[in-house]
Amino acid sequence: MFDLILLSGVLFAAAPQVAPQPQESGLSSEAPDEMGEIDALIRATQESLERQKNIRVLLEAYRTIEKEAVAKPEDAALLFRLADSGKKLHEAIEEAYLADYFSADFMAELRKLKDIADKKPVPPAK
Repeated sequence: MFDLILLSGVLFAAAPQVAPQPQESGLSSEAPDEMGEIDALIRATQESLERQKNIRVLLEAYRTIEKEAVAKPEDAALLFRLADSGKKLHEAIEEAYLADYFSADFMAELRKLKDIADKKPVPPAK
């Protein structure tokens, strides 16, 4: 047993010691590309802004059609346009993850219009 311990000590002592490699300072090939990162952030922000502007346009169109539909409730074509407009607005808001910025009642209203546009049965009002 003593021979085994002595042998392992000799082998450990004979093993070449590897000195730690110095760390490179400054830029390296593995360093993050800060310019690329900020450019990606700017692109993402611009895309988000464009989605928000699109939602605003859809909201304006929805409000216009809604006013017309309230004035002419017997016009079926207008009501279908309202449902289609509500569906587009609902989908744009959901795709942009902005539903929390709108009231729950408004989102429920858009969801019902989306169901109508998708020809799903709408539950009766409570």
